[in-house]
Amino acid sequence: MVPEEFRFQINLPGRVPPFTASEMETAIQELIHFLLEMKHRYINRVIDIDEGSDCNITHINPSNGVGKAATTIKEKIQVIDTTLLRCYIETNNNTLIESLVRMPDTRVSLQEGERLLRKNEKYSELVLFYRSRGHHKKALQLLQRHSDNAESSLHGCEATISYLQNLGPEYIDLIGEYSEWVLKSHPRDGLRIFIGDGTCCGEVENLPRQRVLSFLRKRDQQLVMEYLEHVIWDWSDTNPVIHNELIMQYHRIVTSPAECCGPVNAEEENGKREEARNKLMMFLNESGYYSPASLLAHFNSNLLHRERTVLLGRLGQHHQALTIFTKILGDINEALEYCQRHYVPHGNGSEVYLILLKLIVTSADTGSPNHSPNSEQIQKVVENALDILKNYLNCIDLPQALKILPDDVKMQVLQPYIRTSLNRSGANCRNKQISRGLTHSLKLQVRVFWYTNVK
Repeated sequence: MVPEEFRFQINLPGRVPPFTASEMETAIQELIHFLLEMKHRYINRVIDIDEGSDCNITHINPSNGVGKAATTIKEKIQVIDTTLLRCYIETNNNTLIESLVRMPDTRVSLQEGERLLRKNEKYSELVLFYRSRGHHKKALQLLQRHSDNAESSLHGCEATISYLQNLGPEYIDLIGEYSEWVLKSHPRDGLRIFIGDGTCCGEVENLPRQRVLSFLRKRDQQLVMEYLEHVIWDWSDTNPVIHNELIMQYHRIVTSPAECCGPVNAEEENGKREEARNKLMMFLNESGYYSPASLLAHFNSNLLHRERTVLLGRLGQHHQALTIFTKILGDINEALEYCQRHYVPHGNGSEVYLILLKLIVTSADTGSPNHSPNSEQIQKVVENALDILKNYLNCIDLPQALKILPDDVKMQVLQPYIRTSLNRSGANCRNKQISRGLTHSLKLQVRVFWYTNVK
């Protein structure tokens, strides 16, 4: 049971008698108890020993030939642990084998441990052994070699995925190297290497995300999109680069040319585009972390007018956005919804309704010198303009609006709006007067209170 590198140093008093199977089993169990007791004794008696240090402490209760052959505590514990591994393998106790090899402080000889575990086809335990010793590349090579072997306990990609999930950012190059074969053969499962699956630790969340994206781009753009969605929605990433990247992924799908394929596949492609466009519009409206200025140049396509208005709105370019609604899309209702989202009493959004009113009034003008709007067009324009005045008068500077309206709009039509505006102005003036009066009264009360108390 003693490791091979120490056997030649052992001097036995005589020839070892043959054992029956029952006697051998009993002897191994006794040896295990003895080794565990000796290991415990060494560890307890050497209080100041540091993990991994080479303390030249000799003659600590040497045991037979093994103790005499060892000259340091480290070597003695290595002999004990390696012999324990042989005993556990001999008794086929997989639980104890796993427990021994997975401990970070295990002293099992690397060379002997490899040989024993390979010889007895304990490949899962060998992976644990490599991990505990920091030999991650060896472990991953073993996992990859056995992934296609249906008879192996390491068959498939699950063991590799789990291993890579728990390595951490300092091993990002190794993760990239050994995730490649998983992403190639099992792309959906391979993505779990980088987003986790609820069973791994938080190491995947700490991986450098730009490096992860570079790995995924080599394989499948769909995986890139799903990774970005997970990072943003599940991990609450607010990095503008990440948000911009997700927008461009949606943009890529929406604007990609139709594939030359059968009607079934064409229908599927159209479904993907529609889904991506819905996600794109939702994300443009909900995210506050992307850079609209850097994205705007990519949204010149005739397919993406509405998406462009969202970016223009973020940039405060309301005239351009409302021009798209009125001149290109011809949708006044969407233009009004835009105004409702962006109107503020003061600042850049205070004139959105006035801008819309002006665009509506000028919408009948085609810009052609040989064409002038007919009476029906003018009537429709006036009706739309008056509807806006009626519904949003509180949000519009009426004197400016009156300058915009066509000259032939009759005063009696405008009179209700003017009266409402004047009443509102009068009410505001009265409120200000009342507020000033209350403020003055409060100041007087404070002075009287102060004078009375001081006196």
